[in-house]
This record gives sequence, C-alpha cells and structure tokens, in this order.
Amino acid sequence: MIKLEIIQYQLENTGMSTYAFQKYSRLNYASVNRVINGISPLDGVKISTYEAFMKLFTETEQNLAQKSNWGVDQYKAMYLETLKLALQSDDVKIYRSGGVTTNQKGEPMSLPAHIEVSWDYLDQKTIAKHTREKGLSYYLNDINIFDKELYQNMDNCGQRDKRELVKDWIDKQ
Repeated sequence: MIKLEIIQYQLENTGMSTYAFQKYSRLNYASVNRVINGISPLDGVKISTYEAFMKLFTETEQNLAQKSNWGVDQYKAMYLETLKLALQSDDVKIYRSGGVTTNQKGEPMSLPAHIEVSWDYLDQKTIAKHTREKGLSYYLNDINIFDKELYQNMDNCGQRDKRELVKDWIDKQ
C-alpha cells in the first residue's frame, strides 16, 4: 500500500485541487477530502476509492511509491534515479501528453498536461546492479513529469533535444 503522504505529494505534483481530483475520479467529494486530510485511513477505504488515487501514478511510479519506506524524499530520489536510468536507454521516447480532455459537463477525463517518458526494459546487468544497490526493480516502463515550463520548452523539439531538456530538469531537482 502506498503511504498517504506520497499520494498527497503526487496530487500536489499534478497541480490538481481536491475538487479537480474529485471531478476527475468521480468519487464523492467528502470521501476524497477525508482521505486527503488523513481523517479516513487508506487501509479502510473502498477498493474503488484507492484505485482512483492510484490513477495519479503510472505503474512505474506506483512500484516506486510502494518501495518508498521512508516517505516522499525517498520516493523523489527513486523517481529521479529511474528517470536517469531511462534516459541512458537507447529506446527512450519522450512525449507531451496534450491538453486535458473533458466530458460534455466540462469535467476532466485525464490528468493535467504533462511529459510522458517511456522506455523498454533495461538490460539484465543494469537491473541486477541497481536492484542490489538501491533496492529498485525496473520491470515497468513509463513515468510522467508534471512541469509546465518543461512542457512548454518541448514544443517542436526532436527526441534528442527532449532528452537533453529532461536531463537538465533532473539536474535542477
């Protein structure tokens, strides 16, 4: 199970308010508010509610968050380390997500605009080395970056330029 503080961090990272998340997830506002404010424990919520919070993360990010025993700082470090390793891969692809899609009522149907970093599996030596050293495993292959400035800078860039922009973004973190 992912810690509440990591879910709160991810919600803040995406830039979504509690109200916007409630519209996106289609959950009851009171339920969302109780979980985010720590009134209702995560292990006591319905599975559908927990799964709605998991939609804030890619599968890779969920894996990292579950391994973050010490909280947000460890999650951030593992997240950046995974991004660095992904950028070393020859087949990394970096895309802009596009704008938020909405339904007919104007409710958000997708996460806010972000950068998607995707890559195939890393070679076995890299996996073994980093799993031993850092306690990480790399069997999943995508991460989202929510940064408006980086998103805007990637307009009309090729993959090589996008890779450099992401490397610079990592160095600033």
